[in-house]
Parts: sequence; C-alpha cells; structure tokens
Amino acid sequence: MPTFPTLDAHDAFLATFDTGARIPGADTSTFERFAVVDPATGGGIAQVADTPISLAAHCMQTATRGFDNWSKHTPRGRSNVLARAAHMLLERIDTFAATMTREMGKPLEEARAEVRFSADYFRWYSEEAVRSHGGYREAPGGGARLIVTRQPVGVALLITPWNFPLAMGARKSAAALAAGCSVILKPAEATPLTSLLLGDVLVDAGVPPEAFQVVTTSDSAGWSRALMSDQQLKKVSFTGSTRVGSMLIEQSAQHIQKLSLELGGDAPFLVFDDADLERAVESAVISKIRNGGQACVAANRFLVQEGIAEEFTAELAKRLNALTVGSGFAEGVDLGPLISERAHGQVNDLVTGALELGAANACAFTQPDGPGFFMHPALLTNVPETASISSAEIFAPIAVVGTFRTPAEAVARANDTPFGLAGYVFSQDIDQAFGVAHALNVGVLGINKGLVADASSPFGGIGYSGYGKEGGVEGMQDFQTVKQFNLDMPSAAFLG
Repeated sequence: MPTFPTLDAHDAFLATFDTGARIPGADTSTFERFAVVDPATGGGIAQVADTPISLAAHCMQTATRGFDNWSKHTPRGRSNVLARAAHMLLERIDTFAATMTREMGKPLEEARAEVRFSADYFRWYSEEAVRSHGGYREAPGGGARLIVTRQPVGVALLITPWNFPLAMGARKSAAALAAGCSVILKPAEATPLTSLLLGDVLVDAGVPPEAFQVVTTSDSAGWSRALMSDQQLKKVSFTGSTRVGSMLIEQSAQHIQKLSLELGGDAPFLVFDDADLERAVESAVISKIRNGGQACVAANRFLVQEGIAEEFTAELAKRLNALTVGSGFAEGVDLGPLISERAHGQVNDLVTGALELGAANACAFTQPDGPGFFMHPALLTNVPETASISSAEIFAPIAVVGTFRTPAEAVARANDTPFGLAGYVFSQDIDQAFGVAHALNVGVLGINKGLVADASSPFGGIGYSGYGKEGGVEGMQDFQTVKQFNLDMPSAAFLG
C-alpha cells in the first residue's frame, strides 16, 4: 500500500479508492453521494455512497447468510483470519493514518497510534476466539450433569462514532467476529472512509463478504430503525450520545435485541496534594489533549486539592500553551482541528459564556486565522456552577480546573453527575488512591495514569454512560448467548 508524505499523494489515492458501501449484490454506483469534509480546510475530500434505506432488507438477508457461513468456521479458523487482519492493519498503517487525519483531523502520529491500538484488538481476539469459555458441573441434588456453552448471538449491528474512526470499529468488529457473529458496520457520516478501508482488510484477511458489510449513509437514524425493525438482527453495539442510546433502547424493545451502549462521559480527574506533580501534569495533557479532547474518556473536570492546585494549574497551563495547533499532516503539530464548524461554534460559546460569568483563562485561547476548525487550548479556573461548561461534555482541548479540601469532598463532587464512564485518581498514597477509586461511580479508572483502555481489559460505563463491555474476555461474551445442557445421569447408575 502507498505511503502519504503529502496531501497531494493522499488525494491521488482517494481519486481511485472505491467509496461505495460494502454490500454484496448491491450496485453502489447508482447511489446518491454525500461529501466527506476535511476539518483542517472545511473542503470536501471524497463523495461517498449514500446507501438507500430500501436496501435494509437485502442487507439483513445477506448478513443472515453470512452468519450461517461464518459461525460454522472453526474457532481456529476464525482466529487465523483475525490474526491476519491484525497483521494487515499494520502493513497498511500509513493508508489508514492518512485517511483518518484527512476525515477526522487528528495528527498523523496519533492516527498511527490508533492503527496500532486497533491491531491489538484483532490480535487479542484472535487469541480469544479459541477460548469460548463454558462449564461442566454436577447438579447439587445429583442425578444430572450440567454443561454450559456459549454460542454467537447472530447478526450484529455496530454503530460507530467519528472521533476514533478505526478503533471503535476494530474493537467491536474483532469481538463480534471472534464470537462467530456476522457484522453490519454503520460508521458516522463524518468519517466513513476509514471503515471502508477496514472492511477491505477484513475481507482480504478471509472474512466472507456477506459476514462483514459496511453501510455508508447520511441517514444514520433511518438505517438504525430499519435494521432494528427486522427480527433477524440479534445484537446492537453503539458508541455515541446518551440521547441516541436511549432511543436505541426503546427501538430494541420490539424484538428484544441485545444491546451494548458506550455513551457520554463526564470524567473527573482528581489530583491530591501528595501526587507526583510531573506525572499528574503529563497525564492531564494526555487525557485532555489526546484526539483534541474529543474522546468520551477525556478528563472533563479537573478537581485538585488546594495544597497543590496553584502549582498544578501553572504547570498544566505552561504545557497547554506550548502545544502547536495545525493540520495533522504538518510536522510537529500536537493538536488538529475540531471535527466541524458546528462543534467549533458550540465549544467557543461554552468558553466565552464561562468567561462572561467571571471565569479566568490561564491560556491564550486565540483562534487561528484561515480555513479549518482549529481551536487553541484554554484552561479555565473559577468557573461558576451556573456556567454551561460546568455540566457539559466539553469534547475539545478545554480544561476546567476546580479545587477541593478533603477526599470526601472530592468523591462527592466527582460523583455529582449521572454519567459514569471514566475517572482518574492521582495520589502516591496507595490506600488513598484505591479508597477513592472504589468510591468513584465509573466503569473504568486510571490510577496515576491518563490512559485507561486496553484490548485485554473490559471497557464500558455505568449510569447514563451505558452498559455492556468492549475489550477483554467480557467483550466477546457480549456477542454470545449462554446455553445449558442438562444430561440425565443418575448417581452411580453405571455400576448396575
């Protein structure tokens, strides 16, 4: 595959890339098209097939055939395919990275890291595919042996967001395919190109085309309704807003479809007086700035104990002010654009609204001239509770720092939200760190580190942040059903 040192080289690649949906038996050349926009310029980079909803029944029938085929592959056969997919992702790392940078905006090095992160999921689930855990036990009252097995749930619809165009599709797809499910992947309208590339890799690796389809559409809600109204669909895995997740819960009721929902976040980042300051600041930058702050696990509320607050805030402001903002293709860039003009306007309103209510800003927060949806970081202190930013999922490189006196106060303020996805605790007192960690109402938690996701561990939230897990053994189990066999076996009957 080509490498992309320049935008012109990637434009040449896109000029020959098939931007039609990946649906066997469908002539995508006849579909209408929608534009994919480069957030670094605001200009279009590709026209992608806008798959008509009238194809939903065909898509589901195709996926059902794909399930009948793929689920009959041996665990080792599925494992080998997923291992090849992991290898091929890394072989095509520059293609994926450049495409993500163009359609989402993140710097190339971050995009390459996302490819490696995604390959880890295919590698992990290639190993888990041969370990579908069951059980064997004797009935407590005797007279029977009980065998517990797991089997794939069936056709799975995977709905992914724009912020991690490859990682979200990879960790859902890898688990579903390892379990033996067939997949309909529906990427976000803003970032469909990466998912089309992923579909090509999986088919090249050996997944039957009927078992992995990619539906590109400008009507995500319409396609979700159409597919979920079909009782052949057995599983939906969604990453996105709590509002949409709630709608999917209602829609799933008709056919009692199994759901996994990774929804909004409001991550608290707690720094205690005894924290390692350098580690806490470094982790704060990673947690807040990675992906431009456009991550559901990004630190959304910095709560810092009073004894270290001034020094922490000054050091964090220094680091944020030193970041370079620009096109993800430019060398030395730390921070790319926000995803859209609408997102840029919403965040700008949040910041200016807080400043008008008396908040202070320790960073420049200047807006670059020229095209694109770029935003320099801001670090706000003394933010009043009445400011909208105090209760918003910011999704931008904007840090809001408050202070606390006692651990009890920190926990109470951290838990004062209906969301419960991620949290972070920084303290060199291991008893304090674990005590606070146990008290926080979140699904994943970083202790003295700013990254929490790993292919080998379960990821997911509680409360308004959803339910279900991705990653780890639990991630594959979310795409399986449990079956029990009850074998009549009277005690000692074989003795005659």
